[in-house]
Amino acid sequence: MMLRLAALLPFLLAWQDPEEPPARLKWRLAKHDFARCKAQRVVTDDKGVEKLEAHPNRLVGLFGYEIGDDVRYAPPALDWWEVPLIIGFTLPSKPLKMGPPQEWALELTDGWGYAPVLVRGTAARRKSESVDGASCVVYDLKAQIAPHPKTRPTGNQRAIEKGTYEATVHFDAAAGVVRRLRFAFAITFVGVDAKKTPEAFKQAEQIDLVAVLPPRHKEFEREVNAAIDKGIEWLWRQWNDAEGHWGAHYEYTVGPTALALLTILKGSVDRKDARIRRGLDWLVAQPFKRTYETGISIMALEAWYSPKDPNERFKPGEVADADIDKHIEAAHRTWVKEAARFLESNITTGMWSYPSTDSNARDFSNTQYGVLGLFSAARCGAVLDAGSYHRVLSTYLRVQQKQGPRVELGLVDADAKGKTSAKQLAEARGWMYHDNLEEAPYASMTAGGLSSVIIADSILRRMGAVKYDRADQAQAKAAIRDGWAWLQHHWSVKGNSPHGRDWYYYTLYGLERCGMLSGVASVGDHDWYYEGAQMLISNQAADGAWVYGQYCWFHDICFAVLFLKRATVRVASGK
Repeated sequence: MMLRLAALLPFLLAWQDPEEPPARLKWRLAKHDFARCKAQRVVTDDKGVEKLEAHPNRLVGLFGYEIGDDVRYAPPALDWWEVPLIIGFTLPSKPLKMGPPQEWALELTDGWGYAPVLVRGTAARRKSESVDGASCVVYDLKAQIAPHPKTRPTGNQRAIEKGTYEATVHFDAAAGVVRRLRFAFAITFVGVDAKKTPEAFKQAEQIDLVAVLPPRHKEFEREVNAAIDKGIEWLWRQWNDAEGHWGAHYEYTVGPTALALLTILKGSVDRKDARIRRGLDWLVAQPFKRTYETGISIMALEAWYSPKDPNERFKPGEVADADIDKHIEAAHRTWVKEAARFLESNITTGMWSYPSTDSNARDFSNTQYGVLGLFSAARCGAVLDAGSYHRVLSTYLRVQQKQGPRVELGLVDADAKGKTSAKQLAEARGWMYHDNLEEAPYASMTAGGLSSVIIADSILRRMGAVKYDRADQAQAKAAIRDGWAWLQHHWSVKGNSPHGRDWYYYTLYGLERCGMLSGVASVGDHDWYYEGAQMLISNQAADGAWVYGQYCWFHDICFAVLFLKRATVRVASGK
């Protein structure tokens, strides 16, 4: 009897704890599904115990179209903060077996701000575990990060001296998603000072899947409205009631109040809050000093008189123009004319700048807000100088990239009710920051250039400007087409392509203006509003703010709410 039991023992043990078969891991997100995630920071207390705390600094979320070959997470060029997610969300290319660790390698060559690196490590499978009721394949990653042996840093790229990565991944093979990624990441950059003093960073985080969401899911509108409300509540908490305005941002004393009022007025149909009128009264009493502040101040005043029914805000511009002109107060009408005159008088060689006598200080960031300010002034009844618009438009057309890759551009008009528009061949040509064709274009400046050309073209056609002939109009039309082609070719709602996440929220607001001004609902097969809104909804902090890296900037909260509210009025068609 004992001999028989001894013979059966291996079989009984195998039945109790069978070796799990090899697992071929594949992502199964549909192309436009969004994997919403929650990021938490792993911290260690005084007793050496690890715990989790909120981590609003981390922007996270995956779209199905970012997964290559079912295994690799390949987002657009982002900064080194994204490296631990790229490593952890990229699945082993070979079936994962129980037993000895399997070697793997990953090349990261297209990031922003860091030189190409080679990641080499091992993946060791563990016994399956359950996360949120789902059985998951579990494996541990260990890797060393080293400079790529075949490339060197170029441009703004910082050389990486070394790095380490350890993670545990819980992958739901049935659903085809990572349920949990917990990692410890350390990286050391070669110093940029004279002594080349190394600069080290460490991160320990846990990323949990919240939900996989299809396009325009049933809770989407409710979530958007809730995010807008929370953002506006955050702005009101910064209000200085004793002084009747918002505080300064460095030397910008007027800008924060102008931008906050624009955001609140666009984000809410309620004009009864007495603080709004107090803020406006303070705003129009300030002297004109800077392009940004003056442009946004005009935009805020125009928003005060915009139709209070949010649905009316999407009608063609000429309807809203007449409505504003009918109700605007005489003092405000005078103020708008003076503000527009200030902007027009400060155009230097077809561009605006920070206050400076140096013509090289001109840039297209100031310039787009000059254009936006004049657009709002026109909607408030100000008579503009066609020559000013023509000079600005000519500069934009001259400085747009001269050539770019050929792209099959597909834009869906918001009035087409989802119908696919005819595709057209275009050349992806963007804009840069300065009047310098040697610079490389990027998303925020391309969005600013595109929206400015759309506005200037519309205004000049409405004014019937003699100098704006058919040849000029054809050139503007081509510039608009090719600007959209650049955004489609470098598509991202996660950053300021290809500049990582520099001025991320500013970039999203630029994209919103392009879409709303021209009435475009989709770019290629990307629903720009849905995708951008998903990133904003998913990464809003509990207090209503939006954060990235070390900072929570006042203007970022405004830009995020303006995007969510789709705050820009479509341009008039004009003839």
